[in-house]
Order: sequence, then C-alpha cells, then structure tokens
Amino acid sequence: MTKQQSSKGGKRNQQRPRRSSQIQATDARVRVPSAATFFRFHMLDLETMRQTNKATELLRPLLRVRDGRSVRQIHQVRTAEELIDLLPQAWGLGAPVWYEHMGEFGLEVLPLISKRLGTAKEIRDEDLRDMTYDKRIGALRWRGAAGAKVLPEGFDDLSDHGRGLASVALGLLGAQRASGSSLLPAIRAR
Repeated sequence: MTKQQSSKGGKRNQQRPRRSSQIQATDARVRVPSAATFFRFHMLDLETMRQTNKATELLRPLLRVRDGRSVRQIHQVRTAEELIDLLPQAWGLGAPVWYEHMGEFGLEVLPLISKRLGTAKEIRDEDLRDMTYDKRIGALRWRGAAGAKVLPEGFDDLSDHGRGLASVALGLLGAQRASGSSLLPAIRAR
C-alpha cells in the first residue's frame, strides 16, 4: 500500500476549499442596510409604521412577556419630560406606544427634545445613544414643519449617526428654507 493510498481522505481533503476562503467579509456589509435606511423605512409615513407594527402580530404574545413592563411604564407617564426619560424602554412593543404617547403632547415638547438631542452625543453606551437619536429625531419627524425647524438648529451637536438620521428626517419632511431652497445643501456644506 502506498503512502497516498493509506492516508485518510487524501486528495479529497486537499480539494475542499477552506471555509475562511469561502466567506468574504465584504459580502456581509453589502447585504445589510444602513441604520439610515432602516430609519427612513420606519419613518416614511404613518401607513408604513402601522404595517411594520402589524407584522409583529404573530409575535405579540411573546413580546408582551418581554416588553409588558416597559409598555405599562410608558402608559403611566404624565409629562413629556417623564416620557423622554423613559426612552430606553421605547423598543420592541414599547416603541409604537412611546411615539403614540409623545404625539399626545403639544409643541411644548420641541425644546425638550431639542435640548436632550444635543446631549445624546455624551451617552457612552453606543446602542442606547443610537436608539436615543432614533427616537428623538423620529419624534421631531412626526412634528412636521415644526420638527424640521428644530433639527438644523442642533445639527452640529449631533454625532455622525445623528446627523445621518437628521438628514433623512429632513429629506422625508421636504425641509425648505424660507427662500424655498432645500436645507440639505446648507447642512452638507458644514
């Protein structure tokens, strides 16, 4: 018996490509939408938001177990300040409840959101910081023209992620200056 015949697998093992050579790191990045893309999808219009929430119906019983406490806390809030403080609970089933409750307050929330948006950059936990930008900028997006006026004021104080989401929100709102030209070129020039 020759050496080649006695080895287990012989040529067969040599012909298999290694797993690491099959996986390309760039493939994963190409297939994953950016945070701004997800944000735009969720903030596109109220019907898109309703359909996204409806898609979770089958999971709702399981999600209630996980998110029930957060949803109850959000429902119990009496002031806009308390609601903004509960932002960490505004995920899963809590997110649509948070937005709905935020909509019950008037324009008095705009300065509160704006002030808190400016301090979000200081949050050390990256996930919480990103969610903070997402929800606060989303809340301004649903305020229409009034929200569009607030976003450019603190634009320079936002992180890159925050500026990206703010740009998306301004684009969805068709933000215009008094002269009628878009706000976005001025923001990009900064």
